[in-house]
Amino acid sequence: MRKKSRSFSYNGRVIVSLMPAVLLFAVLLIALPAQETSAENNVSYIDADGSLKKVSSVTVLKGTEVSLNGGWYIVNNTLNYSDTLTINGDVQIILKDRQSMNAKEIYVNHSNKLTICAQSTGPQKGVLTVKGDIVDFNAGIHCAASAIIIINGGLVDSAGGWNSAGIGGREKENCGTVVINGGDINASGMSGAGIGSSSERSGGTIIINGGNINASSKDFSAGIGGSSEHSGGTIIINGGTVSAAGGFAAAGIGGGDYGNGGFITINGGTVTATGGWCGAGIGGGFKGNIDTIAINGGTVTATGGKSGAGIGSGWHGNIDTITINSGTVTAWGSSSAAGIGGGEGSSGGKIKISGDANVTAIGGDYYYEFGIGTGGGAGIGSGGTTYSKASAGTITIDTIGTVISSGGAGDGKFGKGADIGTGGWQGKNGVEVASDGSTDDESSRSSSLLLLVFVGVVVFVILGAGIAVVALTRKGKNKNI
Repeated sequence: MRKKSRSFSYNGRVIVSLMPAVLLFAVLLIALPAQETSAENNVSYIDADGSLKKVSSVTVLKGTEVSLNGGWYIVNNTLNYSDTLTINGDVQIILKDRQSMNAKEIYVNHSNKLTICAQSTGPQKGVLTVKGDIVDFNAGIHCAASAIIIINGGLVDSAGGWNSAGIGGREKENCGTVVINGGDINASGMSGAGIGSSSERSGGTIIINGGNINASSKDFSAGIGGSSEHSGGTIIINGGTVSAAGGFAAAGIGGGDYGNGGFITINGGTVTATGGWCGAGIGGGFKGNIDTIAINGGTVTATGGKSGAGIGSGWHGNIDTITINSGTVTAWGSSSAAGIGGGEGSSGGKIKISGDANVTAIGGDYYYEFGIGTGGGAGIGSGGTTYSKASAGTITIDTIGTVISSGGAGDGKFGKGADIGTGGWQGKNGVEVASDGSTDDESSRSSSLLLLVFVGVVVFVILGAGIAVVALTRKGKNKNI
């Protein structure tokens, strides 16, 4: 017996069951090839040198990816990533004009590279916002130790979570290499550097060739550089407009709390650096040392935090070498610290100003609180101390430019800092030294030697005269006999 198909009647019309059609459609879907990820062709972007270029094909990001493999990608809509986006391989992301990308963390894995590009430089440029999770200790844009991050453009706003950098290392991980060629960059760390290391790790290599950069840290880490107990790494600024503010006990550019400043070179650009409490503007943090600071050009303004030098060491740190060969440099010490040289209680190290550099250095005034005080800091040289002077170090000034240096003020109890020389101390003003490469100790030894020679000559003359008088007297007596 033949089975009839079931049907339903509605308003005189017969509707046949749709089940066979649905099954047929499903079979066709399975048979069709998988839909490829959408792409855009001939997409423009701004390269590292500022030139406008095109890439033949890019993959359109969806906002659902958890990792990206090597290749070109574009943000052509507002995207929100709720979890960490991991970068594997050599990845280039183009921020399309008037579009934005938001993420919890971008993690550039070891030995991999991320390049961020924009399509324009005006207010319509694309935006990347990364906010590291405080609880998960995420960096904003995390650059693992052997990884590379390159930013060529766009508006990039990146904030690190607890113990992590805005751009650089996440908690207890070293920073790799960060290169900024352009764009507007705002980077802030929370117990990690704004740009550089995470808490208790070194700053890696940071190169700034252009762009507008604002970098800051809240606690114990530099605006740009290192973190607590670790070096600022290698920092090279060739251009751009850079503003860096250190967290508590850290330098604006350089080392964190108890951290060395590392190797800092400024070849150009406009640089403004402000130290946190007891940190230098450019240099070391609280009790942090300085390896090398070299300024070869640009306009540099550096202000130390309380008891920190403008350019040099933080509170009770040590300095190896500060060299200023060119550029316009203004350095302000704070609370007994030198303008250029030692922080409060610190020696001046080796300081050389040459070429066509124009330098203004102002030492911090004496400090007195809770019955404890220190003298004024030198303009160029050592910081103020309590009971005896700190060495001015070796100071050489042979620039054809202008050098204006003024020691910090003293009071009746603690002395004024020298303009070029040592800081003041209890009851004594700072000792001015020659700016020919000799140290204050050498100057003192030279002065002592000259005094000793002078006294010796006088004694010799007196003795000689006395011997002559005695001889003449004896001769007279013999004649009388």
